[in-house]
Amino acid sequence: MVNPYLTREQIEGSVVMALGAIFNPEITVENGRIKQQNLDSYPLLKLASTPRVEVVLVPTYDFWGGVGEPTICVVGPAVANAISAAIGRPVRNFPLYKENLSLA
Repeated sequence: MVNPYLTREQIEGSVVMALGAIFNPEITVENGRIKQQNLDSYPLLKLASTPRVEVVLVPTYDFWGGVGEPTICVVGPAVANAISAAIGRPVRNFPLYKENLSLA
């Protein structure tokens, strides 16, 4: 990696973006049009609800192919598995309000 500081920031941002997608309401369609046209009508994860994200950079000496995008793919399953272990039942729906779960 060329810049570890920016690499860490990219990973932190993608984790927060993924958490927002699995905890906040989904994008909805009404009469064939998306209702949330911009960020003012789609709720993003608020800083107060954002958990501390710790990034550990481990050299692999192999080409991984990206920084932020691969992290988005693993956050949902990781959170679902952690919640399933904590509550004793599988979590199969996103956003998590469909499972009667929230950050509050």
